[in-house]
Amino acid sequence: MTLRIAIAGISHWHAPRYLEALERHRATLVGVSDHDAAFARTRGQDLSCPAFADTHAMLGATRPDFAIVLPRHDLARVEIEAVADRRVAALVEKPMGLDAADAAAAAAAMERAGVFAASCLPNRYLSFWEAIDRLRGAGKLGRPVHASFRIINGPPQRYRDYGVPWMLDPAISGGGALRNLGSHGADAAFALADGELAVRGALIANRAHGLAIEDFAAATVASADGFEATLEVGYSFAAPAGGDQEWRLAATGAYVIDANGTLTITTADGETSSTPSRRAADVYRMMLDDAIERFTAGRKPVATLGECARAVGLLDAIYRAGRAAPP
Repeated sequence: MTLRIAIAGISHWHAPRYLEALERHRATLVGVSDHDAAFARTRGQDLSCPAFADTHAMLGATRPDFAIVLPRHDLARVEIEAVADRRVAALVEKPMGLDAADAAAAAAAMERAGVFAASCLPNRYLSFWEAIDRLRGAGKLGRPVHASFRIINGPPQRYRDYGVPWMLDPAISGGGALRNLGSHGADAAFALADGELAVRGALIANRAHGLAIEDFAAATVASADGFEATLEVGYSFAAPAGGDQEWRLAATGAYVIDANGTLTITTADGETSSTPSRRAADVYRMMLDDAIERFTAGRKPVATLGECARAVGLLDAIYRAGRAAPP
């Protein structure tokens, strides 16, 4: 049976990636919605499907099997709750709101609905994690000691070019590079920590572009058992395309680096190997395909909305620490 999918937030810059996934799965796009009604109408005409300014109305009229939810951050809670009210399974973009309160409320609404709800955390599919699993399975990883997670993307002008200038208004976006990109590193830190994480130090800056949003943020976080991680995000890559992404783990038995398409592993016995690793386009495609396949097979999602909300809570703590620090 053909899967019927609706997209809420068709103006989101990641929407083309989701549309490609529909083609791969031969799914039918039954409707699109967006806070920008004119844009929704235009894309609806382009995609030959009904368009709506209201997500609740779209879901009621089209009755999809699955929704892809890409909301503007200040509208995210309302959008996700609309999906929950209609009890529609969904894949939801982070950060699910302006802050952790929004994200937690949205996650709780979907949990009460009792439907499949996956969070858009594509870095769960990095080669980094498969390497860690292999090392752990072979008894070669040892105890994780410290890690670092970096995502530096191009300048924020990209969002004006994408047609989403609201990303540069903190009242609508909830912040800049940290709010937009930080969930990935925060989620990775939780995956390696034993328990909760506390912020030990943070820096929030906007020196590169002088906008109201931050274009760089860095923080050190730690768990009660002594595991530490540094998170670094920015809009400071010189070119609009490309960027710098590095996931790094130091464990007592191995050192693992997944950086810009290369995975390097050094073990305690002195052996080093380097192999190609997955890039952003690869993991995004895997995440989309896996979410649809898990939904159709009746399996649980890899990343839940609650786990995304937990990561957003750590971002809130970093904002508080960074803004309280002296200049």
